[in-house]
Amino acid sequence: MLEELVSDGKIRHYGVCHLSLERAEAYCKAGNIFSVLMELSAVARNSREKLLPLCRTYGVGAIAFSVTGRGLLTGRF
Repeated sequence: MLEELVSDGKIRHYGVCHLSLERAEAYCKAGNIFSVLMELSAVARNSREKLLPLCRTYGVGAIAFSVTGRGLLTGRF
């Protein structure tokens, strides 16, 4: 569906977010995704170990959110 929107000129790119490694890899193999949105911080290290290597393998952009560990690394809590 999203590939059709790209080919029809309705969107330029699309990305995925909040997916397991397996689902994100399935999207990488099936289509031409532009980016993967992932929680990435010293607290949430799962993305660094799993999703970042996937992005490198498929040449997909990585967009990080909650880089302060949902506030835990700010010193406020």
